[in-house]
Amino acid sequence: MKFKSRIYCIIILFIIIAPLAISTNYVFAHDLSQGLEIPLTPRGFNIVIDHINLSNIMEHVKFFSSASRFTGYPGFFEAANYIAKKFEEYGLQPRGENGTYFEYFEVTIPIDHGVSITLENGDIIRAYMPYLKTYIL
Repeated sequence: MKFKSRIYCIIILFIIIAPLAISTNYVFAHDLSQGLEIPLTPRGFNIVIDHINLSNIMEHVKFFSSASRFTGYPGFFEAANYIAKKFEEYGLQPRGENGTYFEYFEVTIPIDHGVSITLENGDIIRAYMPYLKTYIL
């Protein structure tokens, strides 16, 4: 992912997160390292902003922007396990099935067994499903 695209992702994340934090009258942000509760008032919000680690955000953006995350394919499972691992690292209690962070459900997905186009001159062109192309290539 190019630098400009990464910046756009960070801006979009901020646009989504900031109004949620600002609109809450009295919510607490937990500082797990010190066990502190910081009220999300304007002053508390500034404390939270000061503790945002951009390198951690970039680590997550880099992971999720690499390879395909299409449902049912290897990248999807890698992403789900990545999120579960981070939830565990952050001390979040599992609320999924059987004491996990996962909730299982059935979904229909396309399967790409590969396809090709054979031209009249004998040339064979490999064809890909558009949304899986980043994973297959």
